[in-house]
Amino acid sequence: MAEKRTITVTIRITGLRPTLAKFKALPKDADKEMRAASLSIAGVLAVNIKSAARANAQSALMVPSIRAQRDRVPTVVAGGTRRVGSNRVPAFKVLFGAEFGSHALKQFRPFNGEGYFFFPTVEDMRGYIDREFNEAADEVLRKWGGL
Repeated sequence: MAEKRTITVTIRITGLRPTLAKFKALPKDADKEMRAASLSIAGVLAVNIKSAARANAQSALMVPSIRAQRDRVPTVVAGGTRRVGSNRVPAFKVLFGAEFGSHALKQFRPFNGEGYFFFPTVEDMRGYIDREFNEAADEVLRKWGGL
């Protein structure tokens, strides 16, 4: 099995499954509009995560790897194989230590199971994500006759 090299966060969005089910009956252009709206929401989230990551040297290494990804739901990716730091290690090798800290490795902050920059920022912005996604979905469904 392939090694996990990025963080993926599932955000609870009110009415997500029924909304996505309605999109199956709409033309591909409606899906493209929804993906564009989701990318915009994820872009705002990615900027906030990057800002939070700059608080510490190890998490700041992750800033170039944090990006919004085009999908039907807002998606932000961090990590990957991009080389970071003075030792040029892949970002995924630093990612979880930078996010959660460590008991054993001194270069990271103390262990924090809730995270330091990625997960707390997503949690803080959950209301924004839910509201913006549902407004965008309603707009696309109204425009394309899904409501």
